[in-house]
Amino acid sequence: MISIKEKASERVSTVMPLRKVAQEGYFLDKRGKIVDIMQVVSKDLENMSEIEKEIEFLKLWKFNKMNGAEVKWVSLNFPCNTKQQQAYFRRQIEKCKDMHKKKWLQKSLDELIWLEKNRTKREYYLFFFSESKEEHKEFIMRNLKIMGNGKEKSLEEMSFHKKCQVLSKMSNQNIQLFDV
Repeated sequence: MISIKEKASERVSTVMPLRKVAQEGYFLDKRGKIVDIMQVVSKDLENMSEIEKEIEFLKLWKFNKMNGAEVKWVSLNFPCNTKQQQAYFRRQIEKCKDMHKKKWLQKSLDELIWLEKNRTKREYYLFFFSESKEEHKEFIMRNLKIMGNGKEKSLEEMSFHKKCQVLSKMSNQNIQLFDV
């Protein structure tokens, strides 16, 4: 008889078939293909000019035209972490002698508490798949030229630690990651 833990492990391994970690910071799947993750930088489309929107659209169009099926777009929600700001406001409230200022500090603290409880931060990631190390490096260089150049980057590389956190979040939606 198979235990629940073994069944869950079996399901996760079929959805995310990663088997090894390479020294270079990418993953190898069960077929030996290279799997890596890059972060998509979110943009404020509401406040962009039409020209900036068109430039972003053209970057994305060129990216999709050149890469096709070798990429997977993933979006994840992360809790909003305001613990450091809350600690700062608590210290300020303790030190404060002026009741009027203390009231405004408390209001700011309450807003931070509400944000942490009710808001999430959505982040986007790009998973890509390569057959060889050379193809992997070429993919990164090509796409950083398209999407990661200039002062307004649309794509950037991630640290290995952050890649592991993203994979952990994908395999267990209930965990809370705060240093993402």
